[in-house]
Amino acid sequence: MTLQIARNNRSVMPNHLVAADVMTTNPKSIGRDATIRATAEFFTTHGIHTAPVIDEAGRPTGVVSRTDLLEYWGRRRDRLLALANGETTLDSLAASHEEPRVDLTVAELMTPVVFCVPANAPVTKVIDKILAIEVRCLFVTDEHG
Repeated sequence: MTLQIARNNRSVMPNHLVAADVMTTNPKSIGRDATIRATAEFFTTHGIHTAPVIDEAGRPTGVVSRTDLLEYWGRRRDRLLALANGETTLDSLAASHEEPRVDLTVAELMTPVVFCVPANAPVTKVIDKILAIEVRCLFVTDEHG
């Protein structure tokens, strides 16, 4: 499960909110081997911005977001623009170890960490964690903390 603070549609007093009150149950997830093109289509089809990345056994191994895709494509665009402006050559692009690839997989682009909070964590603590680690969402676990 993931948590996004903006999705609170409950009538519970804010002082009493916990992660379970504002989380998205059963979020859409994507496999580690999905291409970045398939991931962009996945986000568009489902109208989401962030998704857990799962391995073959269905376990979360990381998180991928539209921001990850935009940053990747932005680097690719910048390199192509530099080439078009004569600021670099095809030889220098080929020699670069960071040459953008069209066949890149989610596993190569994702944040390879799964940050979690327990379902009973007060929303104020959740917000503190989101701000401290600078992420947009957290996984919610059944563990009590």
